[in-house]
Amino acid sequence: MNLKFDPKGIYYFLLLIVGLVIAVSLIRLLSIYKVSFNFLLPFIVLFLLGFIVYRIFFIPICIKMGWYEKGERLLKKALRRINGTPAVATLLFHLIYFYFQQGKFKEAEKTINDINMGDLPADASVLISLNKAALYIVDEKYQKALDVLGRYRIDDFPASAGPAFLNNIAFAYYGLGINIDEGIEMTDRAFGLRPDPGFAVTMAGLLFKKYELKAGLAWTDYALKKLKRGNIYTRAYAGYLRAQILSSMGDAAGALVCAEKALSMSVSDNLNKNLDKLLLNLKSKS
Repeated sequence: MNLKFDPKGIYYFLLLIVGLVIAVSLIRLLSIYKVSFNFLLPFIVLFLLGFIVYRIFFIPICIKMGWYEKGERLLKKALRRINGTPAVATLLFHLIYFYFQQGKFKEAEKTINDINMGDLPADASVLISLNKAALYIVDEKYQKALDVLGRYRIDDFPASAGPAFLNNIAFAYYGLGINIDEGIEMTDRAFGLRPDPGFAVTMAGLLFKKYELKAGLAWTDYALKKLKRGNIYTRAYAGYLRAQILSSMGDAAGALVCAEKALSMSVSDNLNKNLDKLLLNLKSKS
């Protein structure tokens, strides 16, 4: 057995010592001021309840706050503990979301394939399809995404997922360069239902296809201002679109800066290739 020095052992030992010192100090302080345990009990109960509630709602908190890496770590720990139970499917479903937002698309695709659909609620299959379509879009397989989404109507989805359904179809239209006006209408409807800054990226792309450059630029600015920092892929794509629009407006220098920044944060192989091509073109002009 190859044993290695683990610095975490010292860390945990020191943490234990500090904890004991604090506990002893607190007990001495309470005895000095003669504070009874009955007085402290409500505060202890409230603290424990608060901690329990925090742990229960940690996943939605991570989603809301954009703590995708933290959410991933939490779910992986939970999955190791409940392996082999029906609850695994639900946790894997959330794990897909955290993977996607970090740009870990291969991991997300593998996780989708690992899910046992029989362990999920009946209406969850439509959400799995929505996630599959999103992964096809990232992989620039826009027609495949439309083939998946074309099996459904917005009423087939929970209200919270309906806007994403509309947006994904519109983004596939943008990618294929078809039905641009219809895509703008769908994105506008999606944004009206939920003002997601990710939808602003789709709108910017569609407007760019129509050569409505100022409007497209405004939508990219909105997206980059509102998107969470953890939403790496969408932020990088917004930068890519902004660079294209600036280049079309004659601002090669601004486009170059924007494209380089987008490339520095991009985690998508396809997007990296597109950015490399754009940067090569911009540098040849300067």
